[in-house]
Amino acid sequence: MRRSTSPADEGAGDEAAGRRADPRSGHSSDHGAGAGYPPGPPTEARAEPTAEPDPYELRVLLERAVPQLPSPPGRLAQVRARVRRRARRRTAGLSVAAVLVIAAAGLVLPGLSHPADEAGPSAARTRAPLAPLTTSGAGSSNGATRPPTSLAENPLHHFPELSGLDLRLPADWYTLVPPGQQTVYVSSQRLALPPDHCLHPLDDFCTPLAVTLRTGGVLMRLELQHNQPLAEKMNAHDRLVGTAAVVSACRTVLGTTQLAASFGDGTGSDVLIVAEACLARPTEPQTALVRDLLLTANFS
Repeated sequence: MRRSTSPADEGAGDEAAGRRADPRSGHSSDHGAGAGYPPGPPTEARAEPTAEPDPYELRVLLERAVPQLPSPPGRLAQVRARVRRRARRRTAGLSVAAVLVIAAAGLVLPGLSHPADEAGPSAARTRAPLAPLTTSGAGSSNGATRPPTSLAENPLHHFPELSGLDLRLPADWYTLVPPGQQTVYVSSQRLALPPDHCLHPLDDFCTPLAVTLRTGGVLMRLELQHNQPLAEKMNAHDRLVGTAAVVSACRTVLGTTQLAASFGDGTGSDVLIVAEACLARPTEPQTALVRDLLLTANFS
């Protein structure tokens, strides 16, 4: 038999159908308990972003938290005193450096700290004196040549310290003989004996000048040695004046050219004269003058 339904039953059926799950949504449309379907995943609450602290506000906060201390009394005066101390130290350092430079210059150029007028009386410091004219023949046994006309007019200077060597020097040149030494210095400029009396010269070439060599200036050093074999060898040949390497001592006094010569007295003895000349930017006539001085040096 077919059962008849009432309008109330149809309404109840429609309500039950409404509780069935929607196949596209995957969950029941009835969220109440006892609907026959498991509850859906809980909805997570989204956290609100926290604002970063402002560095400026943090600094202001810290400054307000720490009290501002007052400046110590006399701070400005202390700063001024510190500046004055630093200035004094800087000035003292410059003074020490200047003293060291002057001391080094005195070691390199002894004449700077001992001008010729203040050199001790023990050093023979004279100009070439006037003397009667004497010449040595071109064929002399010691190799000396006859002085040229310009040189023959110069005064003759005699050096007993060099076994009686004679040099014809210009009238305005200077000579220096350190005490107790067999060495003579000749220069176109004023000479001055250094504190060590040229006992420990640089490169074995003392430079006893009052000032460094000027352009065309000349400094000669002549030393007496005793060397029989070398003296005989020098006497057997004509005297020569050669160009030598410029040593540090010559460069120190602004020398640019160096000449050298060695010769004996022509008697067969062991006397040997070793001569060196330091010249500063010389002209050809100035170089020729020094060569003539060494070539015409003779003994008497």
